[in-house]
Amino acid sequence: MLFIGANPYGFEVWKSVFEIASSSVTRSKLIHEWRSPALSDLYGGQLVILIAATVAAAGFSRCRLSLRDVVIFLCFFLIAYDAQRNMPYFVMAMLPIIARLAAQTPMMDRLASQLPPVLSYRRQALILACAIPLLFVARLGLSGYGAKEEQRFFATDAINYMVANGRTARVMHDFNFGGYIAFHHPQVKVFADSRFDLYGDDFVMDFTRTMNGAPGYGDFIEKWRPETIMVPNGSPLGSLLTATGRYQEGFVGQTQTVLLRQQP
Repeated sequence: MLFIGANPYGFEVWKSVFEIASSSVTRSKLIHEWRSPALSDLYGGQLVILIAATVAAAGFSRCRLSLRDVVIFLCFFLIAYDAQRNMPYFVMAMLPIIARLAAQTPMMDRLASQLPPVLSYRRQALILACAIPLLFVARLGLSGYGAKEEQRFFATDAINYMVANGRTARVMHDFNFGGYIAFHHPQVKVFADSRFDLYGDDFVMDFTRTMNGAPGYGDFIEKWRPETIMVPNGSPLGSLLTATGRYQEGFVGQTQTVLLRQQP
């Protein structure tokens, strides 16, 4: 409370948290990072690994989970399961608990006894050595990483096509690609990103209806007049825009199609 009082925004910080939590965009799960983690993706992999590590450490440890540990686990598990953007908090909350439990296991006793006595903190060194790989594995998840993961989440083939062909101005794309594009390709003028609270619920819902090809999509397109549009392959909006002749397909990737404006 003291730090909140020192914050120049004061209790507006709390107000912002509740506004975002109660937003219709948050409840509708339109933004990927607000969705529950799937067991087959990166965040789901983190969840499985941390739960398994906690169960294993608790099962072999001479210590027992305290009431505080259980409360911490349940609270941070629930917020991580509700929205995958909260996974880092679950990781930070659970690693100290896992390390404390693992320090009191027979395996750690045997390993610690084999280290030179001069290492007064040998048990702590072992815990650190075990925690670093756990952090690394939790970061990677279970379904792969690198270019394959980026393509699956962010349609990098379509984005790379736009960048390579100089289609970097007035680009309209899914909210969930905005952060990736801004970070990796700052020359692209990002249309919007996952910080929906900056744009307002009305804009987000209008944009979502447009991307679905709902009535009124033409008004939204004419208002913003994008030169390039990324749409899912076979999307209603893509079919509607190409049928009018105002846009044509420039590139068809694994998951996204790039539409190029033909009329000024």
